[in-house]
Amino acid sequence: MRYLALVFCFMCSCVSESTEVSTNINPKSEVVDSIRLESNAAHVLLHHQVQKISLVAKQIFSRKGIDSLFNYVGPISPDTACIEGGFYNTFGQIDLYADSTRNNKVAELHFLLEGDCAGFYLKAKNYLKRYKLTPEGKVYFNKLCEANNSFFK
Repeated sequence: MRYLALVFCFMCSCVSESTEVSTNINPKSEVVDSIRLESNAAHVLLHHQVQKISLVAKQIFSRKGIDSLFNYVGPISPDTACIEGGFYNTFGQIDLYADSTRNNKVAELHFLLEGDCAGFYLKAKNYLKRYKLTPEGKVYFNKLCEANNSFFK
């Protein structure tokens, strides 16, 4: 019996105390990166708030261009107050497609540039999250709007 107790104590001392499995996954990078990899074409649309029409301001068909667009997406915004309002009062959107024929839409990335609800709103299948807009993204989309200023008059 004594030997059994010694063997038991020896085995318990060899077992690591930290048996937790780390599940630190970044939901932003997991979802956004999978959409980035699946997307091969993008159309950036600007919405006219009064006339309910949209203008295709830019078409992107390169991996470098797609990656650049996703660099403007910041971290997930913890503020959920604007998800419904921000989603339906968008200033523009990026439609992401698996190919250039626009038959297989991967996701929609709506954006709002000004106000408390400024940011990106990612809609893909059953997923709707708000992301922050990087300062570089704000500059890029403002320049795109200025280049198409006649559309908003």
